[in-house]
Amino acid sequence: MEHLVNSRRFRAYNGDVSRDGPVLYWMHREFRASDNWGLIQARVEALRRRVPLAVVFCMAPAFLGATIRQYDFLLTGLEETGTDLQSANIPLILCCGDPEKEIQRLCRQLSPGLVVTDFDPLHIKRQWLRPLLEQVDFPVQVVDSRNVVPCWLASDHREFMARTFRPKIHHHLSEFLEPFPDLDPHPFPWKGDRSRHDVAFLRASLRVDNRVPPVTWLKAGPKAAGQVLEQFIAQR
Repeated sequence: MEHLVNSRRFRAYNGDVSRDGPVLYWMHREFRASDNWGLIQARVEALRRRVPLAVVFCMAPAFLGATIRQYDFLLTGLEETGTDLQSANIPLILCCGDPEKEIQRLCRQLSPGLVVTDFDPLHIKRQWLRPLLEQVDFPVQVVDSRNVVPCWLASDHREFMARTFRPKIHHHLSEFLEPFPDLDPHPFPWKGDRSRHDVAFLRASLRVDNRVPPVTWLKAGPKAAGQVLEQFIAQR
């Protein structure tokens, strides 16, 4: 039986309109195929509906003063994520431009039955998401994969002291400290164009400061991050 995601980990918008079409997972904060509740929820819904699943990533050519150093780290890791998704029979669809507009364009093109995406508290990310939540053609689910306890459950107001906030987190830990399920191959293949732009296409579209070079001492990608975590637990 497929692992069901705690319904309090995500918020649903636009109702649950019964509509044919694939499930799209718009990845804009959690750039990994494993240990990702958003992707897990998208796959659960795709299995329930018996439809294909695709992951969408739209790169903003500039973002909050980020330089080529930040973008290189992101795109290098994204290449690994694309390979992991391919092993799970899930295509990664890449595009570039203003995410607020490009995701709407892509949805008109692909006619999804559901869009699942990442929770992000940044104002600019909420701005990207707002048009998607205001339309009524298909349901949207926003999943908090970043926090052990979903942000909207941890507290409903600005916190100033750890001693008052910590008990609120501890109150929910028994509910949300759970292992991630494996991402098994998706049984319903994508019927559209499975080709995806190479990450080089995204690199060529960047409009950022190139004077701050990429780091060489730090490896990007989910596997390298896992190794650093294991090393920290074992030795530090």
